[in-house]
Amino acid sequence: MISYAQNLEDVVLNRIFKNKPAGFYIDVGAHDPTELSVTKHFYDLGWSGINIEPISTSYRKFRHQRPRDINLNCAAGANHGTLTIHEVEGYPALSSFNHDAAVAGGKIADSSVKDFTVEIQTLAEICGRHCDGMIDFIKIDVEGYEKEVILGADWKKFRPVMLVAEACKPLEPLIPTWQEWEPLVLGADYILVYYDGLNRYYLRREDEHLKKEFDMPMTPALDNFSLYSDVRKAREAENRADISDSENSVLHHEKEESNRKIQQLENEISDYEEQVFELTDEISGLYGQINELNAGKKQS
Repeated sequence: MISYAQNLEDVVLNRIFKNKPAGFYIDVGAHDPTELSVTKHFYDLGWSGINIEPISTSYRKFRHQRPRDINLNCAAGANHGTLTIHEVEGYPALSSFNHDAAVAGGKIADSSVKDFTVEIQTLAEICGRHCDGMIDFIKIDVEGYEKEVILGADWKKFRPVMLVAEACKPLEPLIPTWQEWEPLVLGADYILVYYDGLNRYYLRREDEHLKKEFDMPMTPALDNFSLYSDVRKAREAENRADISDSENSVLHHEKEESNRKIQQLENEISDYEEQVFELTDEISGLYGQINELNAGKKQS
């Protein structure tokens, strides 16, 4: 598999789902359909789901690249309403409902921050409207707003097999935030099965037998994955090689064409030289005849 996610989240999830050809996900704070995407691998397998993304530029990418998905240009929260989001221009992954976090992200990215109002829907509302079957996993990455998203879900009615939530302070991965909301998840009868240093992974109690899938760490040898960044570099190198081969082929063709034209010109010059020699001989003969005629006139 190709891992597109920031921290191998898709590899971790695939321990449970094992490349199954169909499934359903909900991505809260979806960000991008490819770059750093937790769901891209599964979409390519044939899955579909719901992408919740409040940044309009990112949302439009999902509409274009994820036609099978339900793409929502809103945010998820504890209650239905509106809220001001602080967008780091050009760096949507750094945008946040927390003004200080967005400003800090803007300084790191050397970018400005602009504010705008977004609609807030609860996960319970969204699931009630769009989910009519099993939810395989929900991923939450909302730059410090995880607790509000979790509060807005109905964990009794809509129970994903797996829940993945970012568990650290934005831009400060050594500062945990999961203590603020983990009791809500455990209270909904989920169990912690894995922590990768950035995200915490929870399995619903009724699937506790799957916990053994996380006994071993994620490795390319065990999980047979390649990083998207490495695959992209290899593809770019292949494209450059193809372009180079194409350019060499064009140059070779142009060289052959030039050589053909040179040979053609040399042949034409040779023909002209032969014609000149023939004309020179004819002129010499004519001069000889003229001299003979002039000599005859003098004798007479």
